[in-house]
Amino acid sequence: MKIRIKRKKQIISEAAKGPRDLPDNAYVTIRDAGGELEIIYTTKDGYDLSNIQSKVRGMIKMSKNTDVEKCVKDVWIVGVADAEPGWGPMLYEVAIEYASKNGKGLTSDRQLVSTAAKGVYDFYQSKRSDVEKVQMDITKRSIKAVFGDEDKIKQLTPNDRSDDCDQIASIFYSAGKGDWKTSSTATRMKWAQDSPFDNEWHKESISKILVKNNPIVSRMLKKAGKLRMDL
Repeated sequence: MKIRIKRKKQIISEAAKGPRDLPDNAYVTIRDAGGELEIIYTTKDGYDLSNIQSKVRGMIKMSKNTDVEKCVKDVWIVGVADAEPGWGPMLYEVAIEYASKNGKGLTSDRQLVSTAAKGVYDFYQSKRSDVEKVQMDITKRSIKAVFGDEDKIKQLTPNDRSDDCDQIASIFYSAGKGDWKTSSTATRMKWAQDSPFDNEWHKESISKILVKNNPIVSRMLKKAGKLRMDL
């Protein structure tokens, strides 16, 4: 997952903007982006605000999973996130609310998660009791991809494949070196293979699905006339 919102666990809590902070000609738009769903700040006419000014700028792209070999069917997976400081949290709230209403919730990229991006999910795991965290299991193919042996790690629910999801990023972070921005794939693989592995990948925030059944932010945006749907 590519993300350029800076500062790890402060990302959600520090100067987080809400619907009331949106300027007159700033809107949150949910739109089709050619196979992905894009949640972005735009003008009333749908123009990307980043092309006009940089103060209110942000975007999340996510896709609904249909590949049951990869992850839980109908879970939404974030691919790209980018925002100016303070403007990312509102987009994540809308993303989780949309993904929960129109699927099984939201999760991170399954292989590439930076430290900054993981901070978002860490925050939801530790600070947001109103957001449900649904534990996913690990796919045998992701175990084999890292260790060359699909039995190296035991699954949580070996008789139930419906909760299986690739957990490569979770393995790397659990092993102690997960950030793709600071370590190469070869380095992360070697670290996981050569270092003592405590098999606690399931404790990582990115091993879970975020579910929010009370779409309060989306409701606020709708009430203010600030939510656009281009679908």
